[in-house]
Amino acid sequence: MISQNKKKITIIGGGLAGCFLSILLAKRGYTVDLYEKLSEEAISDTNSKRSYNITFRDYGIDMLKKADVWNDLKPYLLPLKGASTQLSKNTKPILSLLPEDSKRLEYLSISRSDLLKILLKHMTSYKLISVHFNTTLLSINKYEKTIVLQNNETKKISVINTDVVVGADGTNSSIRVFLQQGQHTHHSQEYSPGGYKQFTITKEEVQILQLRADIAYTWVADEKFILAFPNLDGSLASLLIYPKDKKPLSTLTSINSIKKLIEKDFPLFESIYQNIAEQLIVNPEGSFVTIHTDPWSYKDFITLVGDAAHGFYPFFGQGTSAAFGDCIELVDTIDEYAPAWEKVLSLYQQKRQKHMDALGELSKEGLIRYTRNKRGDYDAIYDKLESIGNHLFPQYIQPPIFESVMNDPGHTADFVKKHTRQRSIAKKAGISLLVRLLTKVIGAAEKI
Repeated sequence: MISQNKKKITIIGGGLAGCFLSILLAKRGYTVDLYEKLSEEAISDTNSKRSYNITFRDYGIDMLKKADVWNDLKPYLLPLKGASTQLSKNTKPILSLLPEDSKRLEYLSISRSDLLKILLKHMTSYKLISVHFNTTLLSINKYEKTIVLQNNETKKISVINTDVVVGADGTNSSIRVFLQQGQHTHHSQEYSPGGYKQFTITKEEVQILQLRADIAYTWVADEKFILAFPNLDGSLASLLIYPKDKKPLSTLTSINSIKKLIEKDFPLFESIYQNIAEQLIVNPEGSFVTIHTDPWSYKDFITLVGDAAHGFYPFFGQGTSAAFGDCIELVDTIDEYAPAWEKVLSLYQQKRQKHMDALGELSKEGLIRYTRNKRGDYDAIYDKLESIGNHLFPQYIQPPIFESVMNDPGHTADFVKKHTRQRSIAKKAGISLLVRLLTKVIGAAEKI
């Protein structure tokens, strides 16, 4: 029996966050209408072209279980055994494997399109969820609590009454624009100077290159790098990333220009350059973006989740987990304070915003760290010492900030505060000087 106090909730955006939130709300007895401007086929196709796979650690896995989608997803999740990083074409890869007997360090990969497909399928089991594809939001009346929608096929315009609207419509959110109209607003949207292009290394090519199908790869060269994550079919979903715009991806317009790039910076791929080049020429260039925005909500009527509320570079394996974390925080706050919806939406922002803003700033540093090209790197050595110290004395020493965030992005601001204090104390104790000395010694050994 559904309580008459249950609100009708409208979600704009049928991507991962919108689908995940719909499931959580329907489980609690709320009627959900989800509107997506693309067709079901188009949104699935769009997600399949965003090649970088999604990874989940314990934090993300726990959320999938809370939404009761874990069992449906398990066949599509690929356990990763670790990571391989090659700092330059002239060095041997650094292989970091997870302990065989470690159950707390699960590291799973799934394609973005498979994850969306399963969430969409799971939603059909809830009669309280109605999904409307090919529908564009035209406007919102915040005072009368109505939204105006247009069917993209029939061009029919509808005015819908609703109790609560959630914007899950991504980086260029239209909900965010309507929400912030008439309010004091702070908003920044900073794009990375460089960009990325996706390509796939086939199963046969993986075998030719003698790569493994159960670890994540990074190859670094001249302020650019390639990331690759395994797929269930044995292929690698890959990205060529230019963090800076000195040598833009737009110059890669011919087979020959890409062949020269591979020969110079990524010789491992010389034998398969033709396939890589053909994909890089036709695939669109993407960019990474950091978004800080305030407010996230309007009274008791509108709020934001996922990329509509915040944005950061996806270099912690936690982009999707952070969006799902928004959804979990929102429904947990609803459970505690509904039907006081203005309080719900206000508290939800208070709980999440500081952590997501901190994560956005950290993600910029994460991108820079991917471009390191030697073992004698101050940050990498300091992180390693902290990791060892945390393993030996976990009650006294915090792990590296990136390790903490990967395990739980929902408390990023707290981790930053603790880590800053730890580094300050360590500096007074002379640890910084020790790390600089180690950096010089390791750097000198590399040159021999």
